[in-house]
Amino acid sequence: MTEEEMNQKIADAEARAAKAEEQVRSLETQRANQNSYITKLEGKVHGLEDSMESVKKSVNSAPALAPEITEYFQKKRREDYTEQAVAEIVSQIGQEKYDCLKDELQNFLKLYMNEKNVSVRYIIDSFNLLLGRAVANPEHPIHKLLEPKKEEPKPATISEIDRTLFAQNINGMQNRTMTNEDVNAGGAPEVKPQNVANTKEAMSAFKNRLFNLDSSKFE
Repeated sequence: MTEEEMNQKIADAEARAAKAEEQVRSLETQRANQNSYITKLEGKVHGLEDSMESVKKSVNSAPALAPEITEYFQKKRREDYTEQAVAEIVSQIGQEKYDCLKDELQNFLKLYMNEKNVSVRYIIDSFNLLLGRAVANPEHPIHKLLEPKKEEPKPATISEIDRTLFAQNINGMQNRTMTNEDVNAGGAPEVKPQNVANTKEAMSAFKNRLFNLDSSKFE
C-alpha cells in the first residue's frame, strides 16, 4: 500500500467519524428538545389537575340545592326530552299509531327510565320496542291501524256509447214554439224510430221516442 492510499483511507475514516459525531450530537439535541417538551406537558397536566382539585373543592363546599329545586329541574328535563321524542315519533309513524301506544309508553317509562338514562333516544327506543311487541301480538289494537285502507269506488263515468247516444238524442230534439201551428217551425225533422236488431238499438230508439213527444199534450 502506498503512502497516498494510506492517507486516503485515514481521511475517509476521519470523515466517517466526524459524520457519526454529528449524528450523535443531532440525536442528543432532539432528545433534549423532547425532554423539554415532555416537561412542559407534565407541567400543564399538573396545572390541570390542580385546577380540577380546586373546582372539586369549590363544588363540595358550595351549599346543596334544595330538594324541591332539584326535583323540579329533573322533572322539567324529563318533560322536555319526552316532548322532543314524541314529536320525532309522530313525524315518523303518525299521530294515530302513537296514540294507540301512548299509555303503554308512559307506563314503561315510569318503570324503567330514571335520571341516569333519561334521554330522547331512550324514549324513542322504548317506543320502538313497544311497537314491535304490539305488532307481534295479533290481538293488539295496533293491527287495525296497520291494515291497508280500502279504496273508495270511483264515481261512474259516462261511457263512449252513452255519450254517443246522448249526442244523437240532442240532435234529434225539436225546437218547440208557443202554438200548435208553429210546431216544428225551424226545427229539425222528427226522428222516427228505426227497426232494431238488439237491446242497445232498442234502448236508443226508446230514448228517441221520449225526446220526440209533443210537449203540448202535457199542458
